[in-house]
Amino acid sequence: MFVKDIYTNLATASLGAKVYPIIVPEDVSEDCIVYALESTEFNTDFNNETNFYQANVSFICVSKTALGSINLGQTLENHLKNFSGELVSGGSYVQSTDFQDIATIYDDQAKVFGLSMSVQFTYNK
Repeated sequence: MFVKDIYTNLATASLGAKVYPIIVPEDVSEDCIVYALESTEFNTDFNNETNFYQANVSFICVSKTALGSINLGQTLENHLKNFSGELVSGGSYVQSTDFQDIATIYDDQAKVFGLSMSVQFTYNK
């Protein structure tokens, strides 16, 4: 499954932060990356090849400081930018990654900063 491949890839990469699906657990105080699958659609023709999927995944790089979230976001972007190949051995094969949107956010209730990214992955199984 593509989402599991994303988690495994990020969790084993040297990003300097833990990775969580969908939400940060309440007891976490260190920098982290949260991700969620926003949508997936079957694409019958990508670069004249067939049977590809396009998945939109949102990531938020969370830190107590604005600079921390920006630095973590740059690390994540460098890891995913121009990625092509298997996310994990025997897993989904990514043809391309496309960064759709990047924005900074602040959560006043949690007192944390975030760098939000939307990434479109084109892959096949």
